[in-house]
Amino acid sequence: MFNVTWHMDCSPNLDPIRLLTNSRIDQHISMSSIASSEHSSDPVSLRNAPEHASVEHVVVIGNGPVGFRFLSELKAVQRPGQFRITVIGEERTPAYDRVHLSQCFNGKAPSELVYQPVDWYSQQGIDLHLNDPAVAIDRENCTVTTKAAKVFQYDRLFISTGSSPFVPPITGVNLPGVFVYRTLSDVAAIRAFATGCERGVVIGGGLLGLEAAKALSQLGVKAVHIIESSPYLMARQLDNDGSAKLRAHIESLGYNVHTGWMTEEIEANNGDLNVKFRDGTSLSASIIVVATGIRPRDELARACGLEVAGRGGIVVNDRMQTSDSKIYAAGECASHSGIVYGLIAPGFQMAAVAADQMSGRAQKTFAFGDVSTELKLMDITVASLGETLNPRAGYRELVYQDDNVYRKLTLAGMRIIGGMYVGTWEQRHRVRDAISRELLIWPWQIARFIRRGDLWASAESPPVAEWSDDAVVCTCTNTDKGTITQAIDVKSPSVEQVVERTGASSVCGSCHPLIAELCGSQSSKPIRQHSLMAASIVTLVALTFLLFLGPLPVAASVLEESQFDALLMNDQWKQVTGFSLAGIAILASLFSLRKRWSKLTWGDFLTWRALHGWIAAGTVLGLYLHTGFRSGSNLNFVLFASFVSANFLGAISGLVTAGETNFRGGNAATCRTVRPWIVWLHVIGLWPVPVLITFHVIAAYFFS
Repeated sequence: MFNVTWHMDCSPNLDPIRLLTNSRIDQHISMSSIASSEHSSDPVSLRNAPEHASVEHVVVIGNGPVGFRFLSELKAVQRPGQFRITVIGEERTPAYDRVHLSQCFNGKAPSELVYQPVDWYSQQGIDLHLNDPAVAIDRENCTVTTKAAKVFQYDRLFISTGSSPFVPPITGVNLPGVFVYRTLSDVAAIRAFATGCERGVVIGGGLLGLEAAKALSQLGVKAVHIIESSPYLMARQLDNDGSAKLRAHIESLGYNVHTGWMTEEIEANNGDLNVKFRDGTSLSASIIVVATGIRPRDELARACGLEVAGRGGIVVNDRMQTSDSKIYAAGECASHSGIVYGLIAPGFQMAAVAADQMSGRAQKTFAFGDVSTELKLMDITVASLGETLNPRAGYRELVYQDDNVYRKLTLAGMRIIGGMYVGTWEQRHRVRDAISRELLIWPWQIARFIRRGDLWASAESPPVAEWSDDAVVCTCTNTDKGTITQAIDVKSPSVEQVVERTGASSVCGSCHPLIAELCGSQSSKPIRQHSLMAASIVTLVALTFLLFLGPLPVAASVLEESQFDALLMNDQWKQVTGFSLAGIAILASLFSLRKRWSKLTWGDFLTWRALHGWIAAGTVLGLYLHTGFRSGSNLNFVLFASFVSANFLGAISGLVTAGETNFRGGNAATCRTVRPWIVWLHVIGLWPVPVLITFHVIAAYFFS
């Protein structure tokens, strides 16, 4: 069984009214307002529509994953009574999870993939028509006609017809025993035919082809051949070296991989099939699955005169509107800026934008889709994140590989913009977050990656509880950590609750452990982060107050000397306060080892960091008791200035670190940008202190 996040947009088996009510689409969805529109039917005019305006009829063509997601989003953002909804689907089954189709080869019942049963639609006030595809759109009269001659008039039309398998022009491709792999019907046909088959051929070495090969193996086909016309497998996601690592793993499982083979003909041969290739070789097969890609289902749009891209796909703008402002499109049937996305995340983003625009909110637009893929394929994890292939001029690539893994990072300057790996990688979630935020990395991290394949020492990889709120936890649904933490009930946290409320972990399930970790830590995390912020504020206030107040005045004569003056000048008091101050500083520094020493794993890092802040705040009191806040001169002045600046920068870094989690939006983004610099300034400011203290102690005893 694989967990595949690429296949086609997919949404959870949830109540759409509650689904993603608080969800935020990732950085690729920009928030904006539409200033004006020529059409009275555009979302702009609806924003000021009166509450008693007539109900608009929304017709949805396509009851696939994107169509279902659109319904979920529209139900969440529409005003009460704003829309009447009709859904037209061509399959007998209501919307289902295409991503996990392969599980049907492993015993999962098709009904378990269905998001919601038929009666759910009527309960939600949605008029559902199945097994009756739309055959014509009349834009002049605003109607849709189905194969059964039903005619539906629309005020707004949403097209989510998805895609169809691309079948190359191979002679004999229509022979019995040759299948495509796309729908539940395809799965049923393959299952029925594969019984007793000895040899199988899969034409296509991409994601779908490898999934189909695994499916044939699960059905008992003993010899499975994978045919790919490109020089290597998964050419759209992996480079040559990464593909070689994947191929070695697949072949170790008993599959036969042939790259650079061009299929020319399939012919019947005494009850079997014979596959011929351009180089003259051939293979005998009992069953063949063609998995060579997809093509947008844009035939309805072409027929009614909507603009269609040169390479296929209904042309849409940033608001998901087609060339007809009343008609929207999303998913694999749509072309945005010349790109047809065949991935789950962009389809979901498009559906969210279309629903938002259609409802009149007009707050979201679509800039570009996240084309990252991360999946477990044939028992090995494969990922392509951000910009990984064909890097632009000036980009730098770092590669690490051994017998078990292949890892590559793409850098723009010193910032991570892309990554790729085959095999296990414990830091994959941290790397994915770093790529999404284009984080700055340091030379020693680059050296560590080249040497060990990791950017961070194990203790430096923070748990998901420490991620920023806009860090994406679930790439399938683009659900960030902030949305998940808001959905967690701290009194009774549960993963199932989060899935129901946000949709996260409802597709491939790879983020399930992260959500479980968040559920376990959510109740205590705010307290610790607030404690760190409080310690930082106390330190800053104390330092500011003492700097403003200035040093304690020194008595002009012994007769005027107060008891506190005498205490400050007492040698024994100086030794007690001095060594106590040094001990407190050392203790605070030792707490930071919890992050920097990989073998030190005892206790919770968030708690240790908060304690570090409070103990560091205690050094301000120690400094006051030891010096009366008199800076002294020469070496003493340098030591005093170093101590004060290190504490000041430490307090600021604590505030920024706590603010990164507690703040939202632009403030959180500012904290994330500033924090690495402030932290390192704090560390640099601390470096002279141990040396200066050593000289200070020696000088004090030498001259006493």
